[in-house]
Amino acid sequence: MPKLSEKKFQLMAELSADYIFQFDLDGTLAYCSPSIENILGYTPAEAVGKNIREHLTKSEFDKITPHFQEVISGIPQNGLEVECITKTGDTVSLEINAAPFWENNHIFGIFGIARDITQRKKQHEELYDKQKTIDALLNVPDCEYLVLDRNATILDANIGMAIRFDTSLKNVIGRNALDPLPPKVAKSRKVLLERVFKTGEGCRYEDRIENLSFDHSLSPIKSPNGTVTKVAILCRDITYIKTIEQQLRETVALLEKQGERRSESLCETQEMLCGELQRCQRISKELQKKEKELHDKIRKIEEAETALTVLLRKRDEERRALAEEMMIKVTQGIQPSLKKLRKSGLSENQQTYLKFIESKMTHLFSTASTLDPLWQNVTLTPTEKQIAALIRENKSSKEIAEVLDIAKSTVDTHRENIRKKIGIKNKKTTLKKAILSIN
Repeated sequence: MPKLSEKKFQLMAELSADYIFQFDLDGTLAYCSPSIENILGYTPAEAVGKNIREHLTKSEFDKITPHFQEVISGIPQNGLEVECITKTGDTVSLEINAAPFWENNHIFGIFGIARDITQRKKQHEELYDKQKTIDALLNVPDCEYLVLDRNATILDANIGMAIRFDTSLKNVIGRNALDPLPPKVAKSRKVLLERVFKTGEGCRYEDRIENLSFDHSLSPIKSPNGTVTKVAILCRDITYIKTIEQQLRETVALLEKQGERRSESLCETQEMLCGELQRCQRISKELQKKEKELHDKIRKIEEAETALTVLLRKRDEERRALAEEMMIKVTQGIQPSLKKLRKSGLSENQQTYLKFIESKMTHLFSTASTLDPLWQNVTLTPTEKQIAALIRENKSSKEIAEVLDIAKSTVDTHRENIRKKIGIKNKKTTLKKAILSIN
């Protein structure tokens, strides 16, 4: 018989979704059912032999210890809630019923059943939050709420309705909601209530009692089979809204009158603006005409300026060419003759005349060289100008020395001075190329 009972117990433990356990007096787990793996994640082999402390935080262990002490002293404990740590480190809520484990009239440990109530607690907390939210919504200031049956008996209400009846909320429950109303009004409200019960569709109406306005919304509460069992009524004080609406209507009417007056004023202003606009358009056309004339004059001046620039450039080119031709004729034509004349044995008076002619030729050469753009920005001596002109004519230093009747070394010295004055720093650049680039 004991073996049969033990087999029954083992079978029930294996089939039970609850976690069945047995602890020694020191808190070591001596037995646990297979369901421990679904709840805490441990297999029975992993859990047996471990102390209860390993599955609890310190605060939870301190909370449960007095109750286990009661069990050890022989007093069963039911409905204990404790937070246990799973194998993965998560937390589950367990509800524990524990009793002392007797053998030969001695308590050898604790026997108990633990049920996972994590989901139940979560649902309870969500339900509690929803109820608090509903209570907060139903107790909004200036909002009255009540639930009626078919006879208009108040089954539930909020504080606002208690204030309406000028009594406590407890005294409101069970009263008939139609009793305080005038007979005619009560009859019409009874008809609306019966319509909601019959059709299962809500409705809405407004009341005005003395100087107060109320908005009522009736909503059916149905059973699972779809039958209307109750009707919820939400009543809001809309006196302020109605007052504002009336003020808005009056304000709109006033604005419409002012708008009519302003429309007349705007028409007059529009006519005046139209006249001013026409005047501005006439002025604009005149300005456009003047602007076109001005553009034509500017264009003609620009054309004349362009033509004048071309003429001046051409004149400068002719002057340069004339100066260059004069310098070449003087250098190549007259000076060689003067050189021969100087060597022909002239008398003193003749030499004086020759020097006078040479000075005039030098002056004429200087005057002509000022017409050449090469010398306008470079300060050269008359001789340097002669040499530069001959270099431009592709004369060598030897040929220039013969023409000017000076030594070749003197020509080379003048050439070097000319290079410095016109700023030739690159030795590879020829003097002729530099002079032509300036020209």
